[in-house]
Amino acid sequence: MKKIHLILFMLISNSIICQEIEECVFDRTTQTDEFIIKKGKFTEYKWDNKNKTATIKLENGETLKAFRGGCVHFGMSGEIFTEFDSSKINDLDFWLNKALWISKNLFDNKDYEYLKDKLIKKDYHQERDENSIYIFIPHEIYDEFSISVRMEDGKAVLYVGYYFS
Repeated sequence: MKKIHLILFMLISNSIICQEIEECVFDRTTQTDEFIIKKGKFTEYKWDNKNKTATIKLENGETLKAFRGGCVHFGMSGEIFTEFDSSKINDLDFWLNKALWISKNLFDNKDYEYLKDKLIKKDYHQERDENSIYIFIPHEIYDEFSISVRMEDGKAVLYVGYYFS
């Protein structure tokens, strides 16, 4: 009897997952690397069309992952993976400037200017723990616009992005 329940659960779950994939709100076929090409900052990168992510090796040795896409939620983000420097974890200005650099080179100009304005005015909510910083920027349209810094596998990971549904 347990096997039958397990099989039924797996069939129903698989059906729901397939149904969710087929019912994307956003057209994934139009989600390309056009946003990187349009900005013109990065000419060499690897585009993963399935995950809608570009991996960009920066001149300073860091790796930038750029994402633009979604199915039910649409988002745009950049993540820099850099060597961990314990003296920088609490240097908020350092991370905010790096987040602005990401947004300037990946996001639409209006999103970059919006973020820049909110950071200058300090119009954001900040949370911290011993190994991470989270900054939430209020936005009327986006469900979330945020910046985070966290330690992951001996590296510092800086994320800046937004999403909406």
